[in-house]
Parts: sequence; structure tokens; C-alpha cells
Amino acid sequence: MPMQESKKMGVNWSFINIFRNIIRALKKAGISDDQIKTMTIDNPRRFLSGK
Repeated sequence: MPMQESKKMGVNWSFINIFRNIIRALKKAGISDDQIKTMTIDNPRRFLSGK
């Protein structure tokens, strides 16, 4: 993706957006707290530890 296109997509993006909007939308879509924990805590931990 060209840099200009990725900048347009990220204009209103901030890390807090994950907690304010994305997790809220996942819960509204029926994703469980355990599934969200897996996505936001367990998977990154496993990836970053090389396991």
C-alpha cells in the first residue's frame, strides 16, 4: 500500500482507539471477553516471546 494511502487510513487512529472503539465493537458483535483477551494479551505475548 502506498504511504499516502496508509496515512489517509490512519488519520484518526490512536492506540486508545483499540479500547474505545474496537473492543467495544467486538463485544457488540458477540465476541467473548475470553476471546478478546486471547487477541489482545495472549497472542501478542506468544508472538513476542517467540513461542
